[in-house]
Amino acid sequence: MDPLLARRPVRHLGLIVMTTDRGLAGALDTNTVRAALRHIAERVAVMYLGKIVEIAPAATLYKDPLHPYTVALLSAVPVPDARTERARRRVILTGDIPSPANPPSGCRFHTRCWLRERLDNPEVCTTTDPPLATIPEAHADQTVACHFAAEMRTMRPDDVIPEVEAVVSIPVTS
Repeated sequence: MDPLLARRPVRHLGLIVMTTDRGLAGALDTNTVRAALRHIAERVAVMYLGKIVEIAPAATLYKDPLHPYTVALLSAVPVPDARTERARRRVILTGDIPSPANPPSGCRFHTRCWLRERLDNPEVCTTTDPPLATIPEAHADQTVACHFAAEMRTMRPDDVIPEVEAVVSIPVTS
């Protein structure tokens, strides 16, 4: 597959790069396929400012994201049920996106992290870059780069990531 080239500068362009065991690859605009990704990928890696912040099987990532940036991304995915879509909250990230050429010290996401704000801005987020690692609270095949990923299950708003399968019903015709 040929590389994608932009004819004009594109701000905040996110790409999903997929590979297969045959070495085939594809790059897709995340805004176009984020909602469908759970159905076309087995494993998903989420990046922020060029660093992987979470890796998990697609089903696990969509059901139980453990990085604050992943939660924010998934909260932006439209839900095909109008009532559910209106009732849920989105995680709105504040502040400017830091430069990837000059990322902030510590965790790259700390300048926009909603979880850090809820935890009263712990200093470790600004001084130490969290490693991508498994944590006891995560699924065995899920890794996350967040000092406070263990707190995510209790700190994450319940209504941000709805159970999409529970709200989508497809009529069966015979």
